[in-house]
Amino acid sequence: MPYEQCTFRHHYGPNIPGMPDLRKKTWQSFPANAKLPQGCRMRSIFNESMKHPKVIQELEKIKGASANSEFGGRCHQLNGINYLYNKYVTSWLAPTHHYQIPDVKLWYQPPVGPCQPCRVSYTISARIKEDEYISAGFKGDSWEHNEPYPPETPRPCYFGMCVDEYDSFDSNRIALGYASSSRGHCVREMVSKQYAGMPTDVDEKMLSKTSVERRGDRTILQFTVLQHWHHDLDPLIPDGPFRFMWAIGKVTGGRDCTADLGYHAERRGLGPLHWLVALGTTPCLPEPFELGDSPSDDSLLV
Repeated sequence: MPYEQCTFRHHYGPNIPGMPDLRKKTWQSFPANAKLPQGCRMRSIFNESMKHPKVIQELEKIKGASANSEFGGRCHQLNGINYLYNKYVTSWLAPTHHYQIPDVKLWYQPPVGPCQPCRVSYTISARIKEDEYISAGFKGDSWEHNEPYPPETPRPCYFGMCVDEYDSFDSNRIALGYASSSRGHCVREMVSKQYAGMPTDVDEKMLSKTSVERRGDRTILQFTVLQHWHHDLDPLIPDGPFRFMWAIGKVTGGRDCTADLGYHAERRGLGPLHWLVALGTTPCLPEPFELGDSPSDDSLLV
């Protein structure tokens, strides 16, 4: 219970009544001179990597291509800052600290909200091996969104894989996909009943328009899910209605939808969907083959 170990209050605003709003009044477009709410270490890595000519060239290329793209929607290179920093800076300055940062793209078309609920289609393209899976799921919003202080009601699954009662309105389902010449292919709809541990397959499906395919060295997972979207309460740093989680792990045995799944280890992430840029994600541009025939489903359900 980390919140019970100390008694302190952030004098920040704007959520806390009577506290000053210390935010910058201008929000500049990423990546030029972006003002991001990051810790000291993250900020130093961001500033250093953004000064590297190859990083600048790559981001300008993506920015220009995105402006002329016919796809629209939002494309995020998850862990993009670490990915570019590792590729262009670490590999040159400190090759012994060059790691395999996951190359994962997330693309979706935001619906016109609020809608209760609406169908939203997601495409995840990951550069992984044939014997590996890519998975994705959604959890409730971060506690800062509606609470001026840490919540009094416990959310036991906040940092874990499971989805507690508070989060469940966003669906407790995990979409997991793999495509292999030796293991077959499958999109599995799963739930995690424990804070950490092996998820289990469900009998009653909620996801729709699911597909998975292998293109070159990438596995592409697509699915559509019902979600509750609403207007942003904070125009400068929108929180969004939920947090997005993803993981990569091994497919260790069996075939097709009966294959065994291995532990994802450190290859996973979790963060509010609208905070992805602030948490180290960069823009990206999906390749045509990454979107396939999946439509941008913006139809609303009454």
